[in-house]
Formats: sequence, C-alpha cells, structure tokens
Amino acid sequence: MTCGLNGTTLATQSVDCWGQNTYGQSTVPALPAQAIAVGRGGRHTTAVLADGTVSAWGSDPFGASTVPDDVQGRVVAIDGWWHNVALLDDGSVAAWGNNDHGQSTVPTIDAPVISVAAGGGHSLALTASGTVVAWGWNNNGQISVPADLGPVIAIAAGGYHSVAIEASGQVRCWGANGGAAVQVPPNLGPAVAVAAGDLHTLALMADGTVRAWGVSSGPFDFGQIDVPTGIDSVVQVAAGWYHSIALRADGAIICWGRNTQGQCNVPVSAMPAAFIAGGGLHSSSVRYAADCDNNGISDADEIAAGAADLNGNGIPDTCECIADLNEDGVVNGADISVLLGFWGLSGKDVWGDINADGTVNGADLSVLLGSWGPCQ
Repeated sequence: MTCGLNGTTLATQSVDCWGQNTYGQSTVPALPAQAIAVGRGGRHTTAVLADGTVSAWGSDPFGASTVPDDVQGRVVAIDGWWHNVALLDDGSVAAWGNNDHGQSTVPTIDAPVISVAAGGGHSLALTASGTVVAWGWNNNGQISVPADLGPVIAIAAGGYHSVAIEASGQVRCWGANGGAAVQVPPNLGPAVAVAAGDLHTLALMADGTVRAWGVSSGPFDFGQIDVPTGIDSVVQVAAGWYHSIALRADGAIICWGRNTQGQCNVPVSAMPAAFIAGGGLHSSSVRYAADCDNNGISDADEIAAGAADLNGNGIPDTCECIADLNEDGVVNGADISVLLGFWGLSGKDVWGDINADGTVNGADLSVLLGSWGPCQ
C-alpha cells in the first residue's frame, strides 16, 4: 500500500486508502486516536496512532492484522508485508504475522534500534550504532549483511533483497537480483532515504530528486522504475509491490507503476499528506491539518469540540487573539478605542467586527471584554 505536510504547525487528521479493497485493506475504520504514520501490508493496512497503539485492518491468512496486546501503547514505527515489524518506544523490536521463515522471530539485539523494515520473508533492524541486524528467509542472501557494510543511516527491505545507506550517502544492496534490483547505478550520488518493492529499489537523493532501478522488461515491468520527469522537493519515497510513490514537501503524493487496482489514482482529498508507505495493490496516506497551537489536535477537531471560532475562519480564537485590534499583543483600552472608531459600520470584513456578524456593535465589545489581557 501507499500511505501519506511536514512542519510544526500541522496535526494529523486522518488516514485515506485507495486501490484494491478485496480484503478490506482500503476500508479505514474509525480510529480511536490520531494517526501519525501508516505501515506497509500485503493485504492489510496498519496505522500508528499518537498514543503509541496500532490499528490494523484488512484480512490476511497469517495474522498480520491481529496486533499483539503487549505492543499496544509502545509503537513508534511499523513496516510490513505478510508480517509486521514494529519499533517500540524503548528501542526494542516486536514482530508478528507470517513466520514461515522465522521473519517474525526477533533475535537478540544488543543495542537500541532506531529503524525497522519488513520484506517478503525477512526482517531488518538498524541499531543506533549503525549496524544492520537481519533475520528470516535467506534463499537469496537477503539477510547476509555484507561484512564491509556501514555505518548505516537508513534501511529498506524488498521482496527478496535488502537495501541500506551508509553514512557517506552510498547505497548498498544485497540479496536477489531479480530485475536488477540490487544493481545500484554507478555514480548515484548521496542518498538520504531508500525504499524497496518486489523487484525494484528507490532512492531519495540529497537534492530532493528520486532515482529508481530494477525490473525494466518482462511481465513484472509496470514502469515502477520510470520516475516521472520534473519530480523534485521530495521528502519521502515508498515502494509497493510493483508501484512507486514519492511525497513532496508541499504534501503532494506522486505515484507511478502498476495501477491495475487504482493504487496510483491518488485522491485529491488525500493531500496534503505527511507520510507514505508502499504495499501490495492498494495505497494509503495520512492527511495533516492545521494545528495553530501545536498541541497535536487539529484546529478543526478543537473547534468541533467546542473551541471558539467567532469569525468562522477555521482557526481557534485562542490562536488568533481576534480582539487585539491594534495588534500590540494585549487586549486593553486601546482596542476599545479602535472598536469605537468603527462603531456602527456594516459590511464584509469591517475592521472591528470581531464576531464577523457584519456589524461593529455591542456584541463585539462583549467579545473584546471577554478576551481582556495579554494574548496567549
């Protein structure tokens, strides 16, 4: 799946999903808390919520959408395929779902983990010291971490291959070379993030552009490595099985590759987005909305819960200090003088019409007196 503005003045609002919905993976349930991220899944979708819990939906034959109770309230990041690998708030790792190759049996890791990745039948963890720990299926050497690797700053797992970025920005790949997924282009340049699909690899470059390599012919070539021209200002990349996704700094989601289930038909309503994750034949995003006071609750949700928005502009009055008519940071007698100067005037956007009812009158004076004192 694909899941998706950055900045401190935004709060998570909702998760959107589109594409295949045969297994319910694109039917987003009512979430008990705000979503901050989403995780990849073959036939399921996961969302990490602001309280550290995980919501999962969809159906798979391996239990990946059944979240263990002992991880709830502790999850900070998650990735999946037919299984899920979660990074917990204490730097440890949990995994569940398909375990036919030991991919959900987490080994002892002797250092705090800062990132995790789930492939088709294997799992990766990146420790704070820059080492990569891999476990699970090794039929193509995908967990045979190169001895000369590191230190590493980012990881990704594909169907049968693994990817890492060294501190120098160099991308390293190992495992199956189906479709040339592990053949890193020469002179690639420094990368800051990577993603991996079934038979392809994506790299986000330091200049905000995207590079891709892997399958380019045959029945599994859906154009997933054909990066659209003109893409720049990218802040995140993600890979589905056979489609690719980029998230721009302005919250726009760009998708290319296989689209048989509409997984690249990004809804306008899903943007601006803040986080993306690739998966099977569906896509998802986390939408962000304005949060003027940076309290993690969107302005719209605050107003819906009863916060005053007298001028109806969608911003809580506590953020605007709408009665500070002379804009000196304090609601006081000077503002009353300004108000009286416009007394009785009517019309749209008249200065002094604090409650936006079209006339400067006693109702506005009441609002002003109720807001008396320093602006918060």
